Amino acid sequence: MANYQTFSVRFYLKKHRLTQGEAPIYMRISLNAQKIDFSMHQRINPELWSDKMGRASGSVKKIRDLNSYLDSMKSKVTHHFITLRESTENFSLETLRNAFLGIKEEKKGPMVIEKYLEHNKKIKLLEGIDFAPQTIERYETSLKHTRDFIRIMMKTYSWFKSGRAGRYYLKATTLLNPRSQFLIQIAEV
Repeated sequence: MANYQTFSVRFYLKKHRLTQGEAPIYMRISLNAQKIDFSMHQRINPELWSDKMGRASGSVKKIRDLNSYLDSMKSKVTHHFITLRESTENFSLETLRNAFLGIKEEKKGPMVIEKYLEHNKKIKLLEGIDFAPQTIERYETSLKHTRDFIRIMMKTYSWFKSGRAGRYYLKATTLLNPRSQFLIQIAEV
């Protein structure tokens, strides 16, 4: 059974933001009782706006062009809504907003700890065949140290919270020799 979703797009003026007798036009997208507003970066005299129709009224070329622009924006949002509805079971208003704005949502890959756990699980199955018990113990110890390192970094370094995180990176290097140590250091850009 498909999920029922309520969806609407409408345009309105923010009349309290009059500048030189013109008010900005906003688009409101509603999806399942959630709302988000976008500025259309267009302004119009409130006397030329029909609240009931959600568009400019008149037959002057400027008005026709504005209504055409608003129709194209509504069409674009509706197209993204239909595409998302057909391709995914559930999606949020944020996903629709990102699609409309052209923001690609990054699919998060497995995190470091998840990959480490997966690796350790695989080598544990090969204990006594390809890996000695001491090697598996070292991998478990290494996982513990990595968890501790991440925990300490997230707690102690205020630059994660202060917006300075972009100036730092974790530098991980390893030599071609598999027995070499794995070095993690923090470096400032």
